[in-house]
Amino acid sequence: SPLSDPTLMLTIALFWGIGFLLLMTALSIFNRLIEGRWLAALLETNGVTSIMLYAGLIWGVWGAAQGTGFGTAPTLLVVASLAALAAYKWIETSAPLSERVMVVLVETFETVMGNVSSTLSFLRVAAFSLNHVALALAVFTLAEMMSPAGHWVMVVFGNLFILVLEGAIVAIQTLRLEYYEGFTRFYSGDGREFRPLTLNRGITTASAAN
Repeated sequence: SPLSDPTLMLTIALFWGIGFLLLMTALSIFNRLIEGRWLAALLETNGVTSIMLYAGLIWGVWGAAQGTGFGTAPTLLVVASLAALAAYKWIETSAPLSERVMVVLVETFETVMGNVSSTLSFLRVAAFSLNHVALALAVFTLAEMMSPAGHWVMVVFGNLFILVLEGAIVAIQTLRLEYYEGFTRFYSGDGREFRPLTLNRGITTASAAN
């Protein structure tokens, strides 16, 4: 029962999210490597440096949660990763000095906050399991207040209502996690434009006439 140990449910969702994000980042690195973009695979957002930053944040937060503090080693890992990301953004950005500084600051900050917010997004999935318990308790409480016939009507249709409602909510949330937290990490808008297969009617008509 999710309500028997809510902390365990939240912990499972948190570690599942961490694993999912690391896998998506690894796919992003793999795509860049097979494209021959070695420097981007190493230093760009969602590259090796991003994994080091993410690992440093997780390491430090875990130590703080255990009561030992953020730690010197995680701090150095985070600072070194941020410095590498900022340096890469600085080199890649072609703009006046003030605009370049703004781009580097914003994108570096967004990388940190993106890792934090993306990880916490998975906690909502665990919250839905607790929501299920609350709805089920409400249904059975109402069922106990009814006659024997009404009791079973409430139990059956109340559970059907819970299944439909939670099915829709969880489906929306999981699709959001897959597309926003996953797909966007290795998707880019460049490449070849998709051109669907079409038939040239003029050539076909001329061939048929011959």
